[in-house]
Amino acid sequence: MSDRGGYIGSEAMITVCGVMADMGRDPCAKWAWDRVVWDAGKTVRAKWETMHEGRPVVRLMPKTRGKGTHDKAHYPESWRATIEAAVRYAEVKHGVVPAAAQVVMFGGDES
Repeated sequence: MSDRGGYIGSEAMITVCGVMADMGRDPCAKWAWDRVVWDAGKTVRAKWETMHEGRPVVRLMPKTRGKGTHDKAHYPESWRATIEAAVRYAEVKHGVVPAAAQVVMFGGDES
């Protein structure tokens, strides 16, 4: 699993970028990655703030692409499904749905 952020109690921590990479999304596809990760991240953070009345844990991490570091929000592993749903929604919103998913959406088959 990529982009591990440590643990809170016994639960592993994950980031939106890490979950996107685990979903097979390519961080080198800069235009799509940036728009989707920012949009999904905003959605997940808002949901977290609503449920927990505060911001998620933020840690300084190496950038996904390039040199340097960036503050990234970290969520418990139990939030993986929430993050995946936010990523899929942002992909549709920005027109970067993976090709196989588009075929299935419009009644074709994946093969």
